[in-house]
Amino acid sequence: MPWLEAWHGTRASFDRFDAGFLGTASGSINCTGFFFTLDRAVAADYALAEGACEDPFGGPGVPALLRCRVLIDNPADLRIDGAVGTGQLALLQRLCVNEGRDALILRGLEDSPTLLRRSDHLVVFDADRVRIIERLDGVAALAILSQARANEPRFEPEMDLDWCVS
Repeated sequence: MPWLEAWHGTRASFDRFDAGFLGTASGSINCTGFFFTLDRAVAADYALAEGACEDPFGGPGVPALLRCRVLIDNPADLRIDGAVGTGQLALLQRLCVNEGRDALILRGLEDSPTLLRRSDHLVVFDADRVRIIERLDGVAALAILSQARANEPRFEPEMDLDWCVS
């Protein structure tokens, strides 16, 4: 399989992925891989989420959006079409690693801090299979996220609420 372009949102400052830092992002203590999304707006959402992906060296860090290339040869490919609990996700990762998989593809995962969308996510288990191609700052991430929010569908109530207006 060729190198795939994927996005990673973070507040940590680094120039390469390092397995020594797995589990240092908030809420990822059971993490065995590096998380990416194919949707750059979702990655921007992670970069800008308050308290998410704090710099492991202290402080909230500066939001950054990383455009990466990942090499995947033997992934487990799962259609999720919804949300997955952190315990379930940790178990899926361990099962994949135990089976000798180099990645986990989660299709249609509902896992964005504020966006109302599903996207395909990748969990890559080997840092040597990831290359950072470009680092965009928080201003660029904010512009991408703002554009995505402007294009999101608006939810209209399904019932007629005129009766409650006096």
